[in-house]
Amino acid sequence: MASRRPTFWLNHPALVYSLVLAVLAALFYFGLIGVSVARESEATLPHIWVPRLLVIVSGFLIATTLYRIVRRISR
Repeated sequence: MASRRPTFWLNHPALVYSLVLAVLAALFYFGLIGVSVARESEATLPHIWVPRLLVIVSGFLIATTLYRIVRRISR
């Protein structure tokens, strides 16, 4: 059985970082929409912590990923 080697474009750091940033940006936007929807109703107001946590975590991961990209480019 021949071993399969991954294709180059799957291991390219620029593509990986851009995909990670795109997914994190989508999660950040989804969390912002969730916060605005949770504020509209009294019934969902106690659960606003869920989209806020999503915004905080995805924002932190976006910042750390951008820091890694800038640090890698500056070397």
